[in-house]
Amino acid sequence: MYEFLVQHQLDIMLGLSAACLTIAVLLLITDFLSKRRKWILIMMEVTATLLLFFDREAYVFRGVSGKLADVMIPLSNFLVFFLTSQIVLTFNLYLMDLLVVEGKVERIPGRLKFSGIAAIMGMMLSILAHYMGLYYYIDADNVYHRGSGFLIAYIVPVICPLIQFTVIVQYRKIFSKWIFTALTLYIFVPILIGVIQIFLYGVSIVNMAMVIVSICLYFFTYMDINDTVEHAHQIEIENMQGERKRMQRLFDQTAKAFVSAAEKKDEMTRGNAVLIAETARKIAQVTGHDEDYCEKVYYAALLHDVGQVGLPDSVIQSDADPEMLDPEILKAKPLIGEEILSNITEYPYLSQGALSSHERYDGKGYPNGLKGQDIPEIARIIAVADGYISMITRQHHHGAMPEYLAREILIRNAGAAYDPEFADAMVKLIDRESKAGADETEGEPDFACGDYRSYIARGIQAEQKIKKITFECVLHPEASGGLCGPSFILFDSADKRVHRDEKSIEEYRYTEYGEVWFDGHMIQTAARKTEVTRSEKKDGAAAGESGSYEI
Repeated sequence: MYEFLVQHQLDIMLGLSAACLTIAVLLLITDFLSKRRKWILIMMEVTATLLLFFDREAYVFRGVSGKLADVMIPLSNFLVFFLTSQIVLTFNLYLMDLLVVEGKVERIPGRLKFSGIAAIMGMMLSILAHYMGLYYYIDADNVYHRGSGFLIAYIVPVICPLIQFTVIVQYRKIFSKWIFTALTLYIFVPILIGVIQIFLYGVSIVNMAMVIVSICLYFFTYMDINDTVEHAHQIEIENMQGERKRMQRLFDQTAKAFVSAAEKKDEMTRGNAVLIAETARKIAQVTGHDEDYCEKVYYAALLHDVGQVGLPDSVIQSDADPEMLDPEILKAKPLIGEEILSNITEYPYLSQGALSSHERYDGKGYPNGLKGQDIPEIARIIAVADGYISMITRQHHHGAMPEYLAREILIRNAGAAYDPEFADAMVKLIDRESKAGADETEGEPDFACGDYRSYIARGIQAEQKIKKITFECVLHPEASGGLCGPSFILFDSADKRVHRDEKSIEEYRYTEYGEVWFDGHMIQTAARKTEVTRSEKKDGAAAGESGSYEI
């Protein structure tokens, strides 16, 4: 390694000088540092460049005769010692700036003041040493030799950095990891190399080390600034996210207040807008849309019916089926809603949802008779959610439907009233929530038997072992003979439900084997062989009396 340095040190010194000067130029045009710190760093880099350059010149002209050599040899050797103390002084200024700016230190530590004075004295002593031959002398052949006081030249470069390091350790908490690492390297690498330099003559490893740590100081400062910028950017992002959340809450509260005001015109549907919005968001999630889009769907669905504020109360609270109303009245609500929401220009999807959510997939909707994919997607999602919530909640023109019946209507109207993709997604949601909330006892609430198959209970799994089903039955006082009791349907279906329309029968592979009544009457369909054994009721079940049944 030593032989390599001796052989190539001039090239290495030239390359390091060029690198250091390049960094000084970069610092000159940079804007990410304060003016004072930038000029201190430029001074450090220029000083390090000159130090290594003149050290190299001392080697180049060593033993060379001529007028130029007679000037360069003493000048170069003088500047090497002079600039070494100047580097200590410049580093001292850099450290003081860090304490004042980063650490908000009001009073500069006395140790730094002492180091600064010592560095200035070192520079002055190098001038005296040049004329006194204290550090070195030049013989008649222009060859450099160490003087009797050579070691004195190392007092400032060794003692002052150690004093500076005590200050660095004291104020460790104000420095970032990058700056602390750079300061530590700047202190100890030259000292360590300086000790080695005492025993190695003919190689300027100390000055090389000074230039290297000066270059490192720039890069570590840059990395520190980069971390600071990233941290500030992160804080800015967090602030923006916080502001966005506050704006989101404000928008949410404003939208719900607006919807609440609109719903006051019809107390029966109060709260439906939120249910529709939540259902629409679930549909959007199930069909693979991202969170931002799902939020758009939610608010478009929440506000899609605000147009009812412009309708007369007599129309809103009418018991007539909406499909029987005057088409112009039907068109009024979405048009009014679109007009109101179009003023919110930042969110155009709100007005789209209000205008087109009453369109039908087959083109028979209103107000514009749009068909299929011509209907905005958000409006197609809202149409399914609105249709489902309207079915399972009490309306002026109908009562609340059982969930299974609303499900069947969705299946039947997929491709007609509703987009089949979103109708299918709603059916899957119904099935998922129904399964999650299913009663393990497989019980069923009270129900009344009216017209044939007017009410169909949830299916009960029939396994290889015997399954017993019991219930209490009370005959209606107005019942007068005939077949008026409940029956059991034996069927197979992918969703454990009875189906009656061809589309759902095909989709869920529905097969019905037969139907059995308590009087022993039976209809056999897909089953090849069925046997019915009828036993007497445990209790009488005359009109108005209860009876216990088991099958």
